[in-house]
Amino acid sequence: MMSPALPEWMIPLHWLNLHLKLAGFGLHLKF
Repeated sequence: MMSPALPEWMIPLHWLNLHLKLAGFGLHLKF
């Protein structure tokens, strides 16, 4: 797990980036 010392504003960016990567991976598998 990531260190809980991340600033609060960085956490949403981290999750957004993760979801974008997962979405891109899903699209890559589809096409």
